[in-house]
Amino acid sequence: MQAFEKIISKFLLVFFVLCLAFPVFSASVPVVSSSTHPNSSEWHFSSQAFVSWVKEPAVLYYAYAYDSKPDTVPDGSLTTTENKLALPAKQDGIYYFHIRAVDSSGSSEATHFKIQIDTAGPTRPIVTAITLDNGIRLEWTPSQDFLSGVKGYQVYRNRLTNFNITDLGVKNIGFFAETSFLDVNDLDEGRTFFYKVVPIDNAGNVGFISAQAQSAVKTFCTLGISLAPTLSPSKDMLLIKISAQGQIYFSSLKATINDANAFYLFREKSDYNYWDGNIVLSEKDQGNIYLELIAREFYGDNCDVNKTFLFDSVPPAINFVFPKNHREEISGVAAIKIKAGDMGDFKSEIDTVAVSYKGDSNWVLIGNALDSNGYYSIDWNTQVFPNGYYSLKAIATDKAQNKNEKTKEVFIFNTLGLTSDANLLINSVAGQLNSLESKSALLAKYGISSDLFSAAINNGTQELESARQALNTKQFDEVKAHAQKAADFFSAATQSVDLNVVVSSPFIFNKQQAQILLEAAKLPPEAITNALFLIKQADVSRNLDVVKVKDGNSVFFKVAVSIAFNFSKNFLRDNNLSFVSLIEIIPKEFTEDASNIVSEQGFVVLQKDPKISFLLDSNFFAPKATLVYSLKTSFLEEESAMKFVSDGTVNKFIAPPILLSGNYGIGSTALGAFPWAVVIIVIVVVAVALLVFALLKAKGKKGFKIKKQFKKKWYK
Repeated sequence: MQAFEKIISKFLLVFFVLCLAFPVFSASVPVVSSSTHPNSSEWHFSSQAFVSWVKEPAVLYYAYAYDSKPDTVPDGSLTTTENKLALPAKQDGIYYFHIRAVDSSGSSEATHFKIQIDTAGPTRPIVTAITLDNGIRLEWTPSQDFLSGVKGYQVYRNRLTNFNITDLGVKNIGFFAETSFLDVNDLDEGRTFFYKVVPIDNAGNVGFISAQAQSAVKTFCTLGISLAPTLSPSKDMLLIKISAQGQIYFSSLKATINDANAFYLFREKSDYNYWDGNIVLSEKDQGNIYLELIAREFYGDNCDVNKTFLFDSVPPAINFVFPKNHREEISGVAAIKIKAGDMGDFKSEIDTVAVSYKGDSNWVLIGNALDSNGYYSIDWNTQVFPNGYYSLKAIATDKAQNKNEKTKEVFIFNTLGLTSDANLLINSVAGQLNSLESKSALLAKYGISSDLFSAAINNGTQELESARQALNTKQFDEVKAHAQKAADFFSAATQSVDLNVVVSSPFIFNKQQAQILLEAAKLPPEAITNALFLIKQADVSRNLDVVKVKDGNSVFFKVAVSIAFNFSKNFLRDNNLSFVSLIEIIPKEFTEDASNIVSEQGFVVLQKDPKISFLLDSNFFAPKATLVYSLKTSFLEEESAMKFVSDGTVNKFIAPPILLSGNYGIGSTALGAFPWAVVIIVIVVVAVALLVFALLKAKGKKGFKIKKQFKKKWYK
C-alpha cells in the first residue's frame, strides 16, 4: 500500500512540475502578412489569399474569420494552431482577414488585414491610326476596369499584317498611361505599319488586345511603281518585273526567304523605269519569298514597294474515297468524297478541289467540293442522267497554283419509282433519328431521364426497322406507313423534351497561382508537379451550369458542374498514360454529401465531405472532351437553381480540377489536415492505461484490495 502511494505521489509531483515549466504569457496581437496580397492598399490578381504570422510559444490557438466586413471579431468558430492559412478563393472585391491569439490568460485584440482581389482585365480599346506629316498618330478609346482601375497601355508595332504580339520582329513601342501616341521613330516613307494596343490594370491583369489598326507613312512619290513576281512555267525560276511611270533615280531590291535567308538582286541602281530579272529556285528552300524594293525618285521622295510570293512547287496528293472502286455503281444523289492534301516540305495548303463529269464528249463542272479536315465532299444528282458509264475527275489546286488530278469511271444505275422513293423516305427518317442522338447524349450527360423522350425514341426505332424490312420484301405501302409512324414518333420525341444551359458560370482562378491552390487543397507534395503538368497540358476549365429542362408539361432546373479538357492529340499515348485521375474537392455550398452527386461517368467517393475521383481512360479524351456531374435533385425551382450562380458557388472550389497520372490513392487524410491533437490524446490515454496495468500486475490479486482502499482514502 505504501509503495503504491509513493508511486502516485511521484506521478502527481512530476505532473505539477511539468505544469510549472510552462509560464503563462499574455497573448499579443498577431502581425499578418501575405505572399499573394503583400500590400493591403493595392489590388492583386490572385483570387485566393495566403496569409501568415509569427507564432508565439504560449499561444494555444488562433481564432480567425474571413469576410467583407472591416471590423469582425472572430467568435472562435474557426480556429487553427498553425501560423499560416490558405484562405478560400473569392470573387473580385474587397475582403478582410480577422485573427486573434488565444492563450491560457485569454485572447488578444483582433487584427484586421485587408485583401483586395481583381482577376478581370480591362475592356478592349478601339484603336485608330492616322497618317500625319511627321509620323503616325495612334488614338484609342479608354478601357474600363471597375475595381483596380486601368494602369496603362502597352503598344506593339509590326511591318506585317495579322500579327501576334509574340511574333518574331514585333516591336514593343512602350507603355503609356495616356490614350494616344505619336510614332515617329524608324518609319520608312510610304511603308504601311500595323499596331495593336494591350490594356493593363493596377492588379497586373492583362486586358483584351485591341483589333489591328494600320496606316502608311506619308509619301510624296509620283512614280507609281509596280513590283510583279510570277513563277516560270517550268517552276524553277521566280520571274520579277518592275515598272514605273517615271525614272527611278535610286533603288535596291532585296529578297528574304522564310524570314532568314536574305540577299540583294541589285543595289544602287538608277535611271530606269523598267527592269526584269529572276531568282533561280532550284536550290532555294520553299516558303515565303519577301521582296523589298527600296526606291527614290529624283527629288528624294520615298517610293518603296514590297511583295510576298508563296514558293511551293510540289503538287497536292489526291484520291477518291467514294466512289471507291472502278466502275462502281451509283444512284440517286451520290455523295462524292475525295481526300486531298498538300505535299512537300513547305505546304501552301489546298485552295480548291474541283469535281467534273464526262459522258460522251466534254468535261462538265459539277462544282468545288467542301472541305472537312482534308476530306472534300460534293453531292452529284445522278437522277437526271440516263443509266450508263460516266467518268469523274477531281482536280486539287494548292494556293501556289500547283495542280494534281484523279479520274474514276462509274456506272449510274438509278432504281426508278417506288424503290427510289422508299429509300429517300427511310433515309430522311433515319436522319431524324441521328439528329436526336445528340439530344439523348446531352440528357444523359446532365443526368436527366425523360420517360416521354425514351418511349418516343424506342417506338420510332421499332417502326423504322419495320420500314427497312418491308423495303427488303418490296412492300412499298408498308414502307411508307411504318416510315411515317417513325417520323411522327421522332417528331414527338423532339418536342417532348427541351434542354438549355441558361447560365454557365466559369471558375475564375489565376493560372500562375495553380501551385498555391494545389497546396491549399492539401495535395501531397510529390503529386503537385504531376498535377501542374497535366492541368496545363489539358487547359482544363470548370463551369457551373444552370440547365432549364422542359419535359412534357413540366419545367424544372438542374445544377451541374462541367469540366472541359483540351489535351493535344495522342498526348496520353505519347506520355505512356493509360488513364488519368480527376480529383474534385467540392464545396459544401454545392452539396453537403457525395451521395447527392450523379454523373454519366463513374466516380469513386474519396470522402462524403465530399471529395470524388474520376478514372478517365484514353477513350474518354477527345480534342475537346467534357465531363459533367450534377446534383441528383431533379426538380429545382428557378430561384433555387439561380442562387448557385448569384452566390458564386463555382468560385468557392478551393482548387481547379486536379489531374493526376494514374490512380492516386488520395483519401481524406491526404487532402485534409492531419489530426495531431487526436493522436496526442490517444498516446496519453494509452500511456496511463499501460501504467495502471503494470501496477495491477505487480500487485497481483492484492491489487484489487489496494484499489478499494485507495478509493476509500480518496473519498475521505
